[in-house]
Amino acid sequence: MDIILFERLAIPFPSSFEEKNNLIKCRMKCMLGILFFFFQFNFCSAQPSQIKRTWHWYFGNQAGIDFSSGTAVADTNGALVTSEGCASISDTAGNLQFYSDGRSVWNRNHQVMPNGTGIMGGANGSSSQQALIIPMPLSPNIY
Repeated sequence: MDIILFERLAIPFPSSFEEKNNLIKCRMKCMLGILFFFFQFNFCSAQPSQIKRTWHWYFGNQAGIDFSSGTAVADTNGALVTSEGCASISDTAGNLQFYSDGRSVWNRNHQVMPNGTGIMGGANGSSSQQALIIPMPLSPNIY
């Protein structure tokens, strides 16, 4: 095997067909190992129960989408009226918990929650990112 120096790095360069073939096989095994790790990590980290947190969307003028049946179904029961910036969250079973436009918060029954008004999100009436709802780590019922 010949050695080629490139910017002070010694890079082995295969000189025969067999050495080239072995180098290709080694690289392919390495790439397959990396791909296996990548896919294994992604599949294990995508928890189905966490996906269910996104099953209910409320936006616009009392508009919503319910994904709990496996397909998008229109939901017009929401109380939210906004032209921008809103958020909603469901529990790990896919049940709606609450939603907000950054100024008010509504519960799963579409009623304003206690202390759910006068919130400062979009205080001047306009904000494209008025609300963000995330569960507290290790406390799935605290947001």
